[in-house]
Amino acid sequence: MPHDRKRKRSRSRSRDRRRSKEKTEEKLNNMQTQLDNLTNILSQLIQPTDKVENKENRANKAIIVPEEKDLSQNNEDILQDEK
Repeated sequence: MPHDRKRKRSRSRSRDRRRSKEKTEEKLNNMQTQLDNLTNILSQLIQPTDKVENKENRANKAIIVPEEKDLSQNNEDILQDEK
């Protein structure tokens, strides 16, 4: 009967390896899905950042203008652009 025991162990090891592989593949798929989701979120966040940088550049240009009248006019233009 020792042969039966050895065979039983072999089957359980094979089953354990298969289950372990399935769990690993499932974890990998979940991680890939999370990575895709985070990549999408980051790409959406990066696009509005470009617009913010443009507004900051325009605001900095407005500050450089020495006359107060021009400065107030530029600020009004910037506020209208934001709307």
